[in-house]
Amino acid sequence: MANITEMAVTASELDDEGYKSQTIVVRREPWWRHPTLIFVLKSTAINFILPFINGVMLGFGEIAANELAFRFGWFGLSRASSVTALGLRGSVPASATATYKSVTEKELAALNKKDDVLALEKNRNAEL
Repeated sequence: MANITEMAVTASELDDEGYKSQTIVVRREPWWRHPTLIFVLKSTAINFILPFINGVMLGFGEIAANELAFRFGWFGLSRASSVTALGLRGSVPASATATYKSVTEKELAALNKKDDVLALEKNRNAEL
C-alpha cells in the first residue's frame, strides 16, 4: 500500500540488565483517508445533502403533477386563460368553486349595475 506511511519509533527502556530498545511501527494514513474525516463527510452528506435533494425532487414532482392536472383537466381542473386566472378581467375562472362563482358573479353584477348607473348620469348631465 503506497498511500500508507510507516514510521518506526524507537523507545528505550531501562531494565535490570541495562538499556533495552524496542521498535514500534506506527502506520499513518494520509489526511484524506482519516476515519474521522470520512465519518464527518458521510454524516454531513446523509443529514444535509440528501434531504435537500429529496426536497428538490418533491417540489418538481408537485409542479409536474399540478401542470398535468390542469393541462388534461383531471379532477375537473382547468384554466380559462392566463389573464382571467390573474383576476384582471371581470370573469370567473372555470376551476372556481360554486360558492366562489356565485359570490363573484353577484359582485360583478353589482359593479356593472353601478357602472351603468354612473354612465346614465353622465349622459343626463351631458344633455343638460
